Amino acid sequence: MVVRSAKGSSANAPSSTRSSEPVPVTTILMPAERSAVDAAGEGLYRTMHRTSLDEVRRDLREQSATAVLLSLACCSPRDAIRMAAILREHPRVPMMALITNLQRVQPQSLLSLGRSGMRIVIDARDSTGWHLLRETVATADRGSFSVESAITELRQTLLAASDDCLQLLELFFTSRPALHTVRQVATQVDLHPGTLMSRFQRAGLPPLKRYLDLANLVRAAYRLEDQRRSIADASVSLEYSSPQSFGRHVTLVLGISASAFRSVYDCEGMYRRFCEELVTPVQSQLCKFRPLRSLQDGAF
Repeated sequence: MVVRSAKGSSANAPSSTRSSEPVPVTTILMPAERSAVDAAGEGLYRTMHRTSLDEVRRDLREQSATAVLLSLACCSPRDAIRMAAILREHPRVPMMALITNLQRVQPQSLLSLGRSGMRIVIDARDSTGWHLLRETVATADRGSFSVESAITELRQTLLAASDDCLQLLELFFTSRPALHTVRQVATQVDLHPGTLMSRFQRAGLPPLKRYLDLANLVRAAYRLEDQRRSIADASVSLEYSSPQSFGRHVTLVLGISASAFRSVYDCEGMYRRFCEELVTPVQSQLCKFRPLRSLQDGAF
């Protein structure tokens, strides 16, 4: 078997290592929230506490921030339009909303942030929220192609696709914890597994499981670009039961070992493989695909 090289070859491709220095995260937080956020990032990130979206935008334009964390207590519904503009300008930068015990969660605020395009909510009322914060910052784009880049490009490629088609494809790349089975996906979208698989088949698309497997390997490839991360680290962060399980998965899906996968594919290269196999040949079918439609809707 011949395995083609898939590493990104552009002039601005990432170097083989990433800086071990704490990365900058710009924030808008309540004063009482700052110390906990600072403590959660020890050794990983350093915070730049701001008081306005103008300051956040300046940090991003000067490329001095790797991620953004906004307290829900500091956001009002009228901020959604400005946040949407910032997200459009900086699609590769993770934007996170923080919920703590210091405020009541206003559904309107969450809805407004969702409409702005913010997808990551850090619920710090539970320890898993702090883990998600660290994981998001640890895998944030440092000027290279990232999972967020892949999602942005996929949406551009499938401009004519339905919202529910894009929603499902995006779920494969962003779900936390990562999804590995059709049953897990079906549970997330409230459909029977057989119904979901049948819709892919009837639309003339590759199997849903193939989309899921390659999307997870895009995520794994991005994590493994960081030379400080072991294959075991990547397998744990993506909810594989063990490094051996991850290795078996790579061999089953791509026919190569986990160590060869790390050498051959970076995030961009793996995303290109995803598109070459699962998007480009069936682009017209995907643009007509309605995987999450109601049973009364007759469209694919």
